[in-house]
Amino acid sequence: MATVSPEPAAGPDTSDVQDEKVRALIRATAPRLFALIEERETTPHGEPGPEIAAWGLAHRDGTAQVTTVRGHIHLSARSPDSAATLLALGRATDVHLVWPDTLTSPGGHG
Repeated sequence: MATVSPEPAAGPDTSDVQDEKVRALIRATAPRLFALIEERETTPHGEPGPEIAAWGLAHRDGTAQVTTVRGHIHLSARSPDSAATLLALGRATDVHLVWPDTLTSPGGHG
């Protein structure tokens, strides 16, 4: 004998409301992406050039998680600025914090 599931009770469709709540939650709590840029000797003439050393996520509580581009270092820091300081330790070059969401292209379009 086969069982049949009862039909769901008819009521207001709350899926759109729920979807908006989820989107609002994500917007309110998503970490912010940042890059840690290192000045390296990269040009044929020995001029310093930028290189992305690591990517990080800044959380709403101020803390940050960072992973180097090559994946050798994963670290947690009190802030994105302290992550840059930690990553610069033992390096012969400076490490700069850059927020990609604040950059615009040369034409003024992000």
